Amino acid sequence: MTSPEHSISPELRELLGDIGQQRESVLFSLSRNDLHKVVDRPDRAGIDRTVGRFSSAERELLDGYRHEVARLITDRTVAALLDGTFESARVYAVPGDRAATLDRSQVEARAEALSTHAPDELAQCLRRFSSSAGESYTELQAQAVRLVPSGRNRYHLADVLLLSGFETSSTRILMNLVAEAPKTRMGSVAAEFAAGIAADAGATLAACHLYKTSTSFDATRSVPCVGWLFQAVKLSDQVEAESALSVLGGVGDADVDAVGQQLQWRRDARDRGEWSPSEPSRILSDRLRRGASAIAEEVFDVFV
Repeated sequence: MTSPEHSISPELRELLGDIGQQRESVLFSLSRNDLHKVVDRPDRAGIDRTVGRFSSAERELLDGYRHEVARLITDRTVAALLDGTFESARVYAVPGDRAATLDRSQVEARAEALSTHAPDELAQCLRRFSSSAGESYTELQAQAVRLVPSGRNRYHLADVLLLSGFETSSTRILMNLVAEAPKTRMGSVAAEFAAGIAADAGATLAACHLYKTSTSFDATRSVPCVGWLFQAVKLSDQVEAESALSVLGGVGDADVDAVGQQLQWRRDARDRGEWSPSEPSRILSDRLRRGASAIAEEVFDVFV
């Protein structure tokens, strides 16, 4: 008897029924090896020529499987980022993330169930979910991208690549997302993440530009706007700082916790001697402080 947790949905029953009624179902006639190739390597167009053409119902079933596996892998990656598996992880939520509902044990249970009938290479990846090694997460997340190269999957590949020491590769993925998804929340968060990497590397001008880009993609987000203001003051660029202040004044409810965390990173870096306020930046922050909002004052306090 099928347990309630693994009952077949009416939509899947209908899809399987459509496939079963086909006079010659390519999917049901595939060998196990060929089926694994189709699922695990969706980019290999040659498989269609060797086994025949899939019907729309068959393609939908295969796509559904790929998306479920990819979503599961990325959910696991996000759960690891949230629960402290990686030290110093900065978690940026992107469309599709459900931080409040990502329970590690539930994700691992889904992975275990799926691994029993997944293609061999994929099953091995799924069974390594208990590992906390950065390399394992990078390999897993790369598999998710190969199955479904969505913005969310690629974004979190950039996450684990950065945490595993591959800063250049991480930045390249993020910049591709910025170019592909302008004026969207995904593009905004990707630009913000890339700005943070640039700022940590001491590339203040690039960081300022990317925070500004992130803000222009989604002006309702306070965190990138605060980053834009901070980097502009650090550069002693009054024009950019005043532009950032103007936009920040129009932002509704600020994400106080996230803003506080970002500014704390900058204070910590200052205290470690990684940067120090220049005299022009101090003068500019004092000048702009007059009449500034409370959140802007917090930015200026970092230069004191």
